[in-house]
Amino acid sequence: MSVMRPRSKDLKISVIIAAYDRPRLLARLLESIARQTLPPDEVIVVDDHSPAADAMAAALVPFRKRFKSLRTFRNPRNLGVGATRNLAIRASRFPLLAFSDDDDEWAPRRLELQAALFRRHWDDTDLVYSWYHRRVHHRGIADIQKPDHEGNPIREILWSNFIVLCSVMAKKEKFLRIGCFRDSLHGAEDWDTWIRFFRAGFTCRVVRSPLCTYHLHAGSKSRSTTFKTLSCLYLNLPTYLRYRPWAILRVLKLTFWRFRDSLRKDPLPPRSWPTTR
Repeated sequence: MSVMRPRSKDLKISVIIAAYDRPRLLARLLESIARQTLPPDEVIVVDDHSPAADAMAAALVPFRKRFKSLRTFRNPRNLGVGATRNLAIRASRFPLLAFSDDDDEWAPRRLELQAALFRRHWDDTDLVYSWYHRRVHHRGIADIQKPDHEGNPIREILWSNFIVLCSVMAKKEKFLRIGCFRDSLHGAEDWDTWIRFFRAGFTCRVVRSPLCTYHLHAGSKSRSTTFKTLSCLYLNLPTYLRYRPWAILRVLKLTFWRFRDSLRKDPLPPRSWPTTR
């Protein structure tokens, strides 16, 4: 029996935001969400125990009347980005999840275009991502990244992490089936999630237009994240061995380059490096 395609009014969207101690950037993100041509049905912000708790709370105040529902949580202690996103996912009430970190920005039609793609291809699409603007502020780099893999790109995601989190809209039920993000990873947790998502047989489509801006700042990449990437490789080693064993060497080589670059004053991963935070 085929799955009934949902009606437009049934495609409700929960926005998932993990935040930590960046009230100004959080306000910038929320402003871009408030300007969506298709408003979200709820926005969930989870503060991962920011030291500047009062400033984070104040950043949310102007938006409480601008969204249909703005729900906020604060972790009792710092749990990491994976656990923080998982709290928001499990608290969400709607079938589609649109992800973002607190320093990202959205184009006005992000939700509209991605929801439209889901409406047209609901039965064979589990995740929709898009092209995105990349801003590397300490290097003066501004470009557009144009990943273009669809279907079940398990081999491609093992080669490089072409999906940036702030471009993702996905079915909540599929995220719950893979166990959401790993709480134990505090870097490369998004890449690990996409590997497990496609390893489970789920599928994706891409909107070929930049629908978000991914910001990179000095210090946003660290040596610890480099080692977490090795942890991601280790945790997914059976998948690499089954689908693309040669990609292991590439990841190890790029990890070495990235670690070497992290010793510099203003590190920047190579352009071909899988984008993780």
